[in-house]
Amino acid sequence: MEQACHRAFDELVLWLKPVEGVRDTYRTYEARKGLKERMRVPDIVTFSTTTEFPLPHPAYIALHALCCEVTWMSGAGEYIVDIERRMDQMGVLAKDGSTADVLMDALALVRPC
Repeated sequence: MEQACHRAFDELVLWLKPVEGVRDTYRTYEARKGLKERMRVPDIVTFSTTTEFPLPHPAYIALHALCCEVTWMSGAGEYIVDIERRMDQMGVLAKDGSTADVLMDALALVRPC
């Protein structure tokens, strides 16, 4: 998977759902309109390999798709995008503590190891 697609997949803005009746073939979905077009992601992808390594298990791909859909349907995705936008606009924290809420929101998004 190309690096930008991998990042979009990790950020839950790009996901796959199986095409019924066609093995290892998936339809692509996007959380942000135009993302697939900008990244040149096709509407349908078919996994294949020329190595001994197995293809991704369909159950894991389905679980990822479910996480993406819950994130975006619940509004959590827009919340995360809003926090990232506010962090980008802010640049640095204010000395008077007025930007503490942005820092707290950003820290809440960090995944524990």
